[in-house]
Amino acid sequence: MLWFVLALATAFFSAGEAVLFKRFFGDRPPYEMIVWPMAWSLPLFAGYLLLSDAPEVQQGFWSVMAVMLPLNMAAFLIQTWAIRLSPISLTVPFLSFTPAFMLGTGYVILGEAIPVQGVAGIACIVAGSWLLNRAPAASGRTCGAGAALLEPFRAVYREKGSMLMLLAAFIWSLTAVLSKKLALLGTPMYTAAMFFAIHNTLMLLLIFGFTRVSPRCLRERPLAGAALGVCMFGQIVFHYLAITLVAAAYMIAVKRLNGVISVAFGRLVFGERVTLWRTAGACVMGAGAAMIALAG
Repeated sequence: MLWFVLALATAFFSAGEAVLFKRFFGDRPPYEMIVWPMAWSLPLFAGYLLLSDAPEVQQGFWSVMAVMLPLNMAAFLIQTWAIRLSPISLTVPFLSFTPAFMLGTGYVILGEAIPVQGVAGIACIVAGSWLLNRAPAASGRTCGAGAALLEPFRAVYREKGSMLMLLAAFIWSLTAVLSKKLALLGTPMYTAAMFFAIHNTLMLLLIFGFTRVSPRCLRERPLAGAALGVCMFGQIVFHYLAITLVAAAYMIAVKRLNGVISVAFGRLVFGERVTLWRTAGACVMGAGAAMIALAG
């Protein structure tokens, strides 16, 4: 079960990245927040490329990368925006929808069959989203039972961060499947390093070229920036190593247990009010992701 250990490590690095974002850079606009992980992880990706021999890649490698780059850049920006707008315990768990979306994208792009048991996993994720957004006061309202049942789903629409994270989750379902295809056309480490060396460089050029953000901002909070860069590098490396060992939806399902981890981090680091409903919701969503991982 090496893939499971690697995917779980990816989940921890992902949750740690979200916490560092919120803790040290949450006061900045989303496009400025992105500068730190992009810049601080870039030397790590570039260093690997310089110190290793480039493998021979198969036909289609560069065309798949060209499709992935704009999608990944958009998803990263949307996810960062969501983390900035709302508590991480209300946003990051919605990334658990990614493996649910991948039941479709994985089948279309990779031909990975959709298991029957995956339906139960999707049901758990939807139920978890209901619990996650159930206001404690809702049970005390005088509205009808039907309205009370629908109230948590309305809360998702009211919480902009949750809506944005759902959009990011869908885009990640596309890029995750494409990342496996790309890694199979090359090698996991080379693919990860090459893709993110180009990705990060393009993102930084766009931000520095078309916004008021200056490279001088990187002088601020260097230790937090370095830690954020390490988290991003670790998450990407473990992601690419794991996703080639198992069906893409399975690996991403375990990775999305970062939702459960983020609830604990939100409480410990930010003192966020983590109700029983919110904790239960994150756990049920994580259980749904695990069921999808074990399906088939």
